[in-house]
Amino acid sequence: MVPATATAEQILASSPDGVFFSNGPGDPAAAGYAVDAMRGVLGAGVPVFGICLGSQILALALGLGTYKLRYGHRGLNQPVLDLVTGRVYITSHNHGFAAALPGTTGVPNDPVEPHVSAETSHAIAPGVSAETQGPVTWAHVPPRARRPFETPYGPAVVSHVNLNDGVVEGLRLLERPVFSVQYHPEAAPGPHDAADHFDQFCAMLERRG
Repeated sequence: MVPATATAEQILASSPDGVFFSNGPGDPAAAGYAVDAMRGVLGAGVPVFGICLGSQILALALGLGTYKLRYGHRGLNQPVLDLVTGRVYITSHNHGFAAALPGTTGVPNDPVEPHVSAETSHAIAPGVSAETQGPVTWAHVPPRARRPFETPYGPAVVSHVNLNDGVVEGLRLLERPVFSVQYHPEAAPGPHDAADHFDQFCAMLERRG
């Protein structure tokens, strides 16, 4: 555990197996020190898992924007779609800011965005069949969320989307062991649908070791 203002050099000095960027309060755009640290860690190739504010910090490090939600996501029972598997998680939230979709400043559902074909959608997870992914079109899944985008650390995807309003709920790098979620898999009272994210992170650490 290190202070929020720790630099990448200070974080990496202990030769960590992986780095966890935790949740926290406030506007992610005001935490430039954390974004710099995230970029340094990503550049080192260390596995990264971010939660809530940590996910927003990852978004900024990848070149995406962040914005203040008109109505923050609070409380339990928020439905989140995993765009890779088609699974819907019931999740716990407590955030007033979010990551912007690639190529936007924050509007989750732009009515002028073109329809995305099943082939384009499937490109996000080439090893997963269309049937396993679930419906190609959901009312609150923005087409931009289904397209991979380029970052300084290789291609990335939006991995999770809120089914209430289309807000980005997760990010993943395709060629590095890095992912994040906007919600709280660590929420002790529950729901516990997303507890397996910690298993995924541990599996990343074991593969690297």
